Amino acid sequence: TEGLYAELKDTQVGVTVIHPGAVNTDITSNSGVQSPQFEASQKNDEVSKMAMPADEAAKVMVRAIEKNKYRVMVGKDAQMLDFFYRLAPQRAVNLIVKRMGAFSGK
Repeated sequence: TEGLYAELKDTQVGVTVIHPGAVNTDITSNSGVQSPQFEASQKNDEVSKMAMPADEAAKVMVRAIEKNKYRVMVGKDAQMLDFFYRLAPQRAVNLIVKRMGAFSGK
C-alpha cells in the first residue's frame, strides 16, 4: 500500500494505509479455524474488552479516508503493535507468528 501511495501521490486518487487492531466482528468465528486454543481466545474477556465495536472502527477508517490521511491505526492495540514493531521489528513479527500459531493449534 505504501508503494501505491507513492505512485499516486500527485494524482487525484487518495490512498490510506489502515492498520486495524481487534475489531468486534464475527470474522474469527466464521474463519473455520478450530482448536482448543482458538476457542479459549474467543472467550477471553481481555481480548473482547480491547476489541473496538465494528461501527466505531468503520467511522475511524472513513474519517481517515475523507481527510486523506496516509496512515491510521484503528484501536489501541494497533497503536501498541505499531510502536512495538518500530521498536523491535523482528520480535514483533515473531510474536505475531507465535500468536497466530496458538490460535490455529500449531
